[in-house]
Amino acid sequence: MKADYKNWMPKGMVTGTGCGGGRNAGELLKKYPSSHVTAIDYSDVSVSKASAYNADAIKNGEEFCILPLFI
Repeated sequence: MKADYKNWMPKGMVTGTGCGGGRNAGELLKKYPSSHVTAIDYSDVSVSKASAYNADAIKNGEEFCILPLFI
């Protein structure tokens, strides 16, 4: 039986570490639309790719941001 986390998740913060190309971050935003999704990665290339992949969500002002991780 698959758990139904969508109905369990309260409005809040969702963080994805290691955002890679951005697909998972975009899916988190779809799965938890009432939450703020933050995706972080240590790679500037990944941050750029994830930002480009999710450009529509960012442009539409959805609760979404992609940040570099500084080590």
